[in-house]
Amino acid sequence: GSTCQLGGWKTSTDDDLKNEMIDLAKNQLMKNHQLQSPSIKVLSFQTQIVAGTNLRLLFRINGQSDCELVAFKPLPY
Repeated sequence: GSTCQLGGWKTSTDDDLKNEMIDLAKNQLMKNHQLQSPSIKVLSFQTQIVAGTNLRLLFRINGQSDCELVAFKPLPY
């Protein structure tokens, strides 16, 4: 049978959240590394439910460097 790991990272199919993370990654790369329009290939996108949602995007920049971006999205109050 399948097991459920409470609080663990899970692969996400939420395209809206994934696109937010891609935009955040591109903005950070352009700001911090002066890359003009980095090509990003998503390797995986995961979420973790806590008191909000942790988001983790693994991606490759310009076909060369693998990177990880982690962000927190708080619950709306």
